Amino acid sequence: MDITNFVMMETGQPLHAFDLDLVKGKTIIVRKSKPGETICTLDDVERQLPANSLVIADIEEPIALAGIMGGKHSEIDQNTKNVFLESAYFNSINNRRSTAKFGLRTEASNRFEKGIDKEVQIYALDRAAYLINKIAMGKISSGKIDTNKKLYQPNKINLRIKRVNKILGQLLDEDESKTKNKIIKILDKLEFKVVEDKGECVEVIPPSFRGDVEREIDIIEEIARIYGYDKIKPTLFNTTIAQEGENFRLKVLDQVR
Repeated sequence: MDITNFVMMETGQPLHAFDLDLVKGKTIIVRKSKPGETICTLDDVERQLPANSLVIADIEEPIALAGIMGGKHSEIDQNTKNVFLESAYFNSINNRRSTAKFGLRTEASNRFEKGIDKEVQIYALDRAAYLINKIAMGKISSGKIDTNKKLYQPNKINLRIKRVNKILGQLLDEDESKTKNKIIKILDKLEFKVVEDKGECVEVIPPSFRGDVEREIDIIEEIARIYGYDKIKPTLFNTTIAQEGENFRLKVLDQVR
């Protein structure tokens, strides 16, 4: 458990370890809960499962609340000999709903709710297995089961250099050419991949762990953050704001009073 928690802190990927000898049929099934099903979670609470809650189950019963907490029945203890490691990606919206249903919030559910890297599951699994082997002298079984449906689809975003300058209200360097080079360097430091230079704009792919970056303005915000808000010079409006006073409705109300 210490290793799975360590890897979660290291990579941001929650993991769960099952005692494989306590998993009936040695089979793991991801499914929706059935009417009347219950589960005793690791906090020793017997929970009634709401209909259609996502669970991890063996061939007979649920053994974990998907993305939230494991079950007591398949818990690792001093007598465990065979360990099954689970490294999964759960939909953030669905996970948030399940957390609300159970009134149960954990380190794992917090991360799934906010969205995790869709490409780190296998790395985290291999990392945990490596540490179990090196620290606990565990023997790693060959192969792994991967049901990845390629959830991660790179999001290509066109970033206009002039748009960056307009939003920030200034050039980031002496001229537009140097400004563009500076922007590309900032993106490189943030692990944003510039896949094509189109002259006045560049095509950018955010890293898989930055699911919050979806639009051009999101990238501009990242550029401003790294460049330094303190370096952006404050300027006044270059136009006059008309003061029209009260509207007709307010004038009538004043007269009525």
